[in-house]
Amino acid sequence: SLTDVYYGGSELDWEKISIGSNNNRLLNADIHFNAFIPDVPELSEESNYVVDETVGAVVAKPSAKGGESLDVFMSNIATDPEYVRVVDADGNVQTSVPKLITGYKVQLLGPDGSVLKDYEIVILGDTDRNGRFSISDVSGVQSAVAAKPDKNTVEFLEANIDGNARLSVTDASALQSFLAKGTW
Repeated sequence: SLTDVYYGGSELDWEKISIGSNNNRLLNADIHFNAFIPDVPELSEESNYVVDETVGAVVAKPSAKGGESLDVFMSNIATDPEYVRVVDADGNVQTSVPKLITGYKVQLLGPDGSVLKDYEIVILGDTDRNGRFSISDVSGVQSAVAAKPDKNTVEFLEANIDGNARLSVTDASALQSFLAKGTW
């Protein structure tokens, strides 16, 4: 049952809205005026991540060289921290993580703490989603190259090491080179 409505406008604006018949739940709900409801995580210019709205992901930039700590990540979020949290793949809220990994999620929260939207964190090259680069990740990139996943999927994003618009053996080679040299 509908109990609360978070409206971004004023009470005066709300009164101008025409509400049709059969809307008793809406009429009986508590209306919270001037409510801020984030619709996308806002990242600072210094962030090593970008938001991909098409996929619903927060993606590490190729220059990020792996996941950063939760503290560093959160310090680069411009959205009010009250409305953002990070959870692991099992949905457990994270408060201190040395390194974010693919599969964690950034959750946007409503004023009541409910989850409005999830964005999967994607670390380029972390195809096995364990937070460490290994030959297993190179195999994962090679598998993605062979499978040719849709560009609007996490599987494409995590295997697209060079950040261009296609998967190729170059992506696997770049990750393999990183493993050998320790640098991109």
